[in-house]
Amino acid sequence: MSPELIANGFAVAVGLGVGSPILLRGLRTADKPAIYLGLAVFLEGLEWLLWGISIYTPLGGTPLGDAAEIGCRLAITAMATAMLLFTREVFRPASGAATFFCVVAFAAMAGALIGSGMSGDWAGYRTDTAWVWLENLSQLCIFAWAFGEPVALYLNMRKRAQIGLGDPIVANRILLWSIYGAGFTLSQLLWVGVLSVYEDLTALDVMIVGAATAGEIAVWLAFFPPRQYLSWVHHRAAESA
Repeated sequence: MSPELIANGFAVAVGLGVGSPILLRGLRTADKPAIYLGLAVFLEGLEWLLWGISIYTPLGGTPLGDAAEIGCRLAITAMATAMLLFTREVFRPASGAATFFCVVAFAAMAGALIGSGMSGDWAGYRTDTAWVWLENLSQLCIFAWAFGEPVALYLNMRKRAQIGLGDPIVANRILLWSIYGAGFTLSQLLWVGVLSVYEDLTALDVMIVGAATAGEIAVWLAFFPPRQYLSWVHHRAAESA
């Protein structure tokens, strides 16, 4: 069994396994950040499932395989949209500039989907047109924003926690969100590298899965931290105080 296939299965299991309980918890408690982030992680797992169907099964090259490729692309777009909504909801809920960025980023992704589809490239693999670059660079900006906002807030909260004016658990949760954003920023950079350099679209799948999975594990710790992990965070905070 190839490393790429193993990585694909692992990505499906982690994405669906981590995203589902967070999404269900968010829906049960009407917690918008949990809904958006749980949906993003769940859709990442779904995207890898559809990718695996289109690449690693006999359906590849058939109409059903082609539909899986298109579904994979739509799942990525929906995942990026969920991350947009999460970042705005948590960090810039009253910002007109953030709202404008969300609208522009979503319009860019939707426009790229339609534009490339009109040229016959519904799967979004053709690099000889501007559409694939518009789409992927828009998603890179989305993921970078999802990384930058929590990093900036965490650095501020960490200083406050060190002098006893903040909750170290809350600060750690923000840090874990930043790790999630960093994982997907890196995975998106790697995917852009695949499109730019490699003929084999699965060339960096193992690395992409590794970056994304690290972020998803961080999200799990943010929403369902084990007691031992919380004790460790408190201990580290006490040592640095």
